[in-house]
Amino acid sequence: MHILLTNDDGIGSPGLRLVADLLTELGHLVHVVAPDHDWSGRSQSISMTGVLHAEPAWGWATASAWAVDGSPADCVRIAAALLGTAPDLVVAGINLGANLGSSIYRSATVGATREAALAAWPALALSGPLPLPSPEAVARHLPSLLALALDQRGALVNVNWPDGPGQHRVMVPPAWDTLIERPVPHPPDDRGTVTITMERAMRRPSPDDATDVGAVAAGLVAVSVLPVVPAPATAGRTPMRVRG
Repeated sequence: MHILLTNDDGIGSPGLRLVADLLTELGHLVHVVAPDHDWSGRSQSISMTGVLHAEPAWGWATASAWAVDGSPADCVRIAAALLGTAPDLVVAGINLGANLGSSIYRSATVGATREAALAAWPALALSGPLPLPSPEAVARHLPSLLALALDQRGALVNVNWPDGPGQHRVMVPPAWDTLIERPVPHPPDDRGTVTITMERAMRRPSPDDATDVGAVAAGLVAVSVLPVVPAPATAGRTPMRVRG
């Protein structure tokens, strides 16, 4: 299978290297197209105008590796033109840190797979705790996760590893109220400039929390299938009604 691999932590990320090596060992044709620096938290940001540059990155066991001066979503958008062919599957990660709950919509790792789903490419986003899960922990689930992603059209598969071995996985919805971000303004300086800091915290899940946050807290690999575009069977079937 021809797999496009990207991330949001940059071409030098150990998580990217971990997944690239595992996919290559599984016998897949892997092309890495990743940002040349960290784009964490930039969601599905894209370059609307201007020029993007892709430089060869050496020392990889994959078919090819490229560092791009654009976002993770940019990497997905230019991949087919850069490689001369469309991928069978897009994989993003493994991200350095979890992408759970509302963080899913801020994550540029997930943003890259959302861009892939818009192009009708199967897409799989992988994230893990710090330090990253072992290669054995990722390899245990990777083949079946690839197969799951291939079955999804117009959706992406978001996966988070827990601390520890993560021997079992579970299909769960995202938790929407776990990430707390509170803007805290500080008194203006002599020029009237107000400095605002963003305080972040995660609410602790309850023992019966049947969400991605609860699953990871319970030591399970959390798998969520997230729709991106309407299902082909229903897209465009609802008539438009103009009121007023």
